[in-house]
Amino acid sequence: VIAPQMPADRDSWGGLTNSLDALVDEVAANLTVDPDRVYLTGLSMGGAGVWQLALAYPERFAALVPIAGYPQLYGGGIPATLCDLKGVPVWTFQGAMDNAVAPQGAEQIVQAFQACGGRITSTLYEDAGHEQTWRRAYADPALFDWLAAQSRR
Repeated sequence: VIAPQMPADRDSWGGLTNSLDALVDEVAANLTVDPDRVYLTGLSMGGAGVWQLALAYPERFAALVPIAGYPQLYGGGIPATLCDLKGVPVWTFQGAMDNAVAPQGAEQIVQAFQACGGRITSTLYEDAGHEQTWRRAYADPALFDWLAAQSRR
């Protein structure tokens, strides 16, 4: 498990994707890592970072789990290269009562990914706000069973 935190003086992962990829390379070079079972997950700005890092390196990850985060946090619409990820399974989590990350943005990325032919599961917690979303998602054993069943093709 690698759990980088965004530097306090930043408000996006822009410009950090190469450093994050290098961090994954370093860990894989020094520890026993199955390169076909590298998973990417994050919450809030980290959830947006999941999309950003995966879009920069679409062949790298076996599965993505963005929680309460989507690329629109950085402005603009659906990323033009979203369909590059269609072969990577994704499970998104969002709270319907989230005041920090609008559920509508998460739904837009789900619909766009489905339109690409991507395999995506989306869980919307009707009674959850921002923090409750990630707490519930990471407490769900089904998420970890699902992750364990994924491998890069």
